[in-house]
Amino acid sequence: MSSPWQLACRLRGLHVLGLALVSALALTSAGCAAVREGASPSGADAAMDFPVTGGPTVRDALPEMPPRGSAMDAPSPPRGDGGSECTDAGNCLIGCGNGKLDPGLGEACDDGNSVSGDGCGANCATIEKDYTCPQPGVACVYLVKCGDGRLGGKETCDDGNVASNDGCSATCTAEAGWDCGTPGLACTAHCGDGVLKAAEQCEPPNPGKGCSAGCKVEPGYVCAAPPATPNPTQPATCHKSVCGDGIKEGAEACDDKNVIDGDGCAATCTLEPDCSTGLCASKCGDGLKLAPEGCDDGNVVDGDGCAKACTLEMGYTCTDSSSEPPARLNLAVTYRDFVSFPTGGSTRHPDFERFWGDDITPLLVKPALGPTGKPVMDGRCVAAGQTAICPKGPQLTTTANFDQWYSDVATVNINIPGALLLPRQADGSYVYDSAKIGFYPIDKKGWTAAPVRETTATAEAGVNDGLMHNFGFTTEIRYFFQYRGGESLTFSGDDDVWIFVNRRLALDLGGLHPPIEKTLDVDASAAALGLTVGGLYEVVLFHAERHTAGSNFKLTLTGFAPTSSTCGPRCGDGVVVAPEQCDLGTEMNTSQYNGCTAECRRGPSCGDATVQMPDEQCDDGVNLTLYGMAGAPGCAPGCVHSGYCGDAKVDGVFGEQCDLGTDMNTGQYNGCLPTCLLGPRCGDTILQKEAGEECEDGNTVGGDGCAHDCKIEYIP
Repeated sequence: MSSPWQLACRLRGLHVLGLALVSALALTSAGCAAVREGASPSGADAAMDFPVTGGPTVRDALPEMPPRGSAMDAPSPPRGDGGSECTDAGNCLIGCGNGKLDPGLGEACDDGNSVSGDGCGANCATIEKDYTCPQPGVACVYLVKCGDGRLGGKETCDDGNVASNDGCSATCTAEAGWDCGTPGLACTAHCGDGVLKAAEQCEPPNPGKGCSAGCKVEPGYVCAAPPATPNPTQPATCHKSVCGDGIKEGAEACDDKNVIDGDGCAATCTLEPDCSTGLCASKCGDGLKLAPEGCDDGNVVDGDGCAKACTLEMGYTCTDSSSEPPARLNLAVTYRDFVSFPTGGSTRHPDFERFWGDDITPLLVKPALGPTGKPVMDGRCVAAGQTAICPKGPQLTTTANFDQWYSDVATVNINIPGALLLPRQADGSYVYDSAKIGFYPIDKKGWTAAPVRETTATAEAGVNDGLMHNFGFTTEIRYFFQYRGGESLTFSGDDDVWIFVNRRLALDLGGLHPPIEKTLDVDASAAALGLTVGGLYEVVLFHAERHTAGSNFKLTLTGFAPTSSTCGPRCGDGVVVAPEQCDLGTEMNTSQYNGCTAECRRGPSCGDATVQMPDEQCDDGVNLTLYGMAGAPGCAPGCVHSGYCGDAKVDGVFGEQCDLGTDMNTGQYNGCLPTCLLGPRCGDTILQKEAGEECEDGNTVGGDGCAHDCKIEYIP
């Protein structure tokens, strides 16, 4: 039995009904779905009411019609493969939107619809940019994938990942304040834009005034955070950090309100080793690189190559070196004042201003410090008379009295903290020399201050300055050093001096005597002192001024610079750290286009506002125009011309439906408008007789009465 569609089209071919009926059927058949010229179709029911003069309407002549597009068992035209009459309505539809590539129609794709912007153009004639359509009837595949290291579509960057806050967002949009030059490579913070990010420590640069050209805080400075509203023209606001003001800021590892070495926080506001137990323990940030530290640059700041945990940071190299020697050492000193010339009811200490000597009396103390870190009296030279081991007669009284020398004992001594300044000399040594003035650091202090319990005495003019001074005191200095070899210590003075290294007696100038000089060659004594190269040791000086009429003190330290870490970017390791602009690795840092120089500076590259032929098509310095809106290309990421209407490429992502090129986008039938929208065409719902259309049903699929080319379909 014939279907209603076949019957309708056969009736059209019968001359019995006359030409009027044929015309009526051609224009009103639901199967052909004809529309009036210039009008949109108004539905099958309306079309079927078209009357035939002198007879019944077409609706009366035809059987009941199913809704258009239903899966009816009656096919339309024969299949394009030359086979027999269709038996499957779905296989009988011909044209764009049927999900098949129909022979002879020039289709490049067919994804089962006639909509642009999904990869297959509305007329199935073009595959849109950044798409592939491998299988008819299946949605096209968008080739742009954020994180694949390739630019496409609306991406303005692609650094090979989908993480945000690294310059290229999770949606591959360039983030403010970053440079994302080469796809697939990490973006770098843009130093100088007024936005603080990544490893930057300050913004914008203010070289010589606190913020370096690489957006790092310069040594000795503190920089404020940039304003919330970035202002690249306003240099970073920085001020010098003041070591000793009690405010720990900038690169200071500590600040104890003084500039004294040897008290735990050095005069440079770096941490010092803890030697309180006799064994020196290094602290991260003390500038002494000791295992298990990977580095130690004298601070506890991240982002400078050596992290705050003293571990090496990626992209940096830290070399062991003798730290940059300071201009001076300012050693912490503990003075203790004893009564040598009593007054006001006070009593002279038994060991002061009593004995005499004109040379060293060795071994008055034992060869190792006691449990409290103080010297222990040996016990010799306490009795009257001269002996072989005490050629100058008695020098001490009792152990109890001697133990008071370097311990705080109320009513016996007064603790007076101080400092000893050792400027650096031309030969690199550090020297304190009291010279002819004499060594009188506690004048008008201690027992000579109110209420006065001790009188002063006159210094010998030929030895010192001939003035009145406070005699009778002890001196205790504790410092540390990292044994590297080549160190030496020289002391010249009077009276008693004992120097201990690693808690062992290293230099013995005990007893009452005039100024005498002795030098400790650390290398020569290393074995006896138990020193190993690289080890950290405490050096302690104990001194006593016990007799008039002169006091002299000269201390020289040579080679006591510790091993610290000097860190900087490691150009050639493939990791970009400020102030590097790029780093592709040593073998690739060859200054090639869009590459990197051997100094890790950008070579000729996209974004330098200079067109590098033949590698670039354009370069406006920004290169973020993805689609030219004025009928001309802009400059897109990668320094290539962006798509635009007129480039003969369909950019469906930007709303183009077609693009035959500027010269061909003239709006001709089945062509393209100058705006890259489809021109007049079969399937646009407007019957265009001048173009040869016989019917118009709003699609380009055949088998529904109006063929893919808007011709009425005839079925034999």
